[in-house]
Amino acid sequence: MEKLPINKILTSLIAVIDEHNYILKNHHRNVTVIAYNLGKAMNVSEKSMQNLLLAASIHDIGALDIEDAQKLAEIDVEKPEKHQRVGSRILSGVEGFSAVAAIVKNHHIKYSDYTEEMPYECLILHLADRIDILLDHEKPYLEQRSFIKDEVNKRNGVIFAPKLVAVFNDLNISDIFWHDIQYKPFEELLTETLTKDYFIESSYENLKNIAIMFSRISDFRSKYFATHSIGVGIVSYELAKLLDLDDGKCQQLEIAGYLHDLGKLAIDSNILSKDGKLTLNEFDEVKKHTYFTNKFLKSIDGFHEIAFIASAHHEKYDGKGYPYHLKKENLNLDIDILSVADIFCALRENRPYKGVYSIDQCIEIFQTSFMEVMNKQVIKLLIRNIKSIDKKRLMSQKEARTFYLASIGE
Repeated sequence: MEKLPINKILTSLIAVIDEHNYILKNHHRNVTVIAYNLGKAMNVSEKSMQNLLLAASIHDIGALDIEDAQKLAEIDVEKPEKHQRVGSRILSGVEGFSAVAAIVKNHHIKYSDYTEEMPYECLILHLADRIDILLDHEKPYLEQRSFIKDEVNKRNGVIFAPKLVAVFNDLNISDIFWHDIQYKPFEELLTETLTKDYFIESSYENLKNIAIMFSRISDFRSKYFATHSIGVGIVSYELAKLLDLDDGKCQQLEIAGYLHDLGKLAIDSNILSKDGKLTLNEFDEVKKHTYFTNKFLKSIDGFHEIAFIASAHHEKYDGKGYPYHLKKENLNLDIDILSVADIFCALRENRPYKGVYSIDQCIEIFQTSFMEVMNKQVIKLLIRNIKSIDKKRLMSQKEARTFYLASIGE
């Protein structure tokens, strides 16, 4: 069975997150490089280094909105528990990530609160994280050495571990340390460090768990979309089964459903969570998510077909969909299934500008608004089986909402 390299997946994911994190630009990349240098100087084991770099590369995935990111931009973060908990829970259930989740869960731990039950890597990550926050990336790095050293040493023994502060003081002298932060390629670092232990089998279960993890990173940014991709994945799978597609195709469409809105990571969370109807400019901004979904997924080996299916879920037969403006002859059954599943779930979910539509209202909307611009066979199949499909959607989204509320502490 084919194996997927975790370093390639993470590189692609972090490129999307960091590129569009306007408050903490390139933060995950920078922290990973700093953590690598600190860990190397501490002579941590190969396994410890791998876990450290994985955690560093995704440590703030639980920071769901601009307000969360703004709090993290302060040197002394107050009440960091929420984004640590959310990030740790997002990682739960993915093969090989249990140790990483434990580091993420405690990556703002003060040295004075540290216990031996916690992974030591979380102390390294905490210092690396704060060093990047102290850096002004608009100014020459070498000119900031003295200031950053003073700020770190002020917190020695209370916020940061004395051994780590001593290591940093030594590294601070070297120009190479600061040049690495600025120039060392992120993908090269992960490729050098993550060995065969971080290749996973491309089994259905592994791919599904990774897809669900990614869907949580994007969907949890808005309470209105927190379970949307889970629903789309389940409905797509059920429609594919009813069409007698083979198991592999059903599973592929389920995974495409989980990933179809991943590009919303590149969209301002304030727009996604806006209470009220979007302006035309805001809607144009949201529409970009399909482009970014494709950009992210096609960069991962083995995801090229899913990338196109997932990114085309807003296309219509008359060519008035987006982002490709394809017409009927250029679309396929996979896209048709995902598109119908997406609309059905959206109709059955609450939004800032509308309530939940009833089953009868959904049927009427499909019959009056979509029969001519979408696949009639798939729509009729949905309508014939709408109650049983909706029951499975509801069950999956109810479970997903329970997970979401526990993650954010509600």
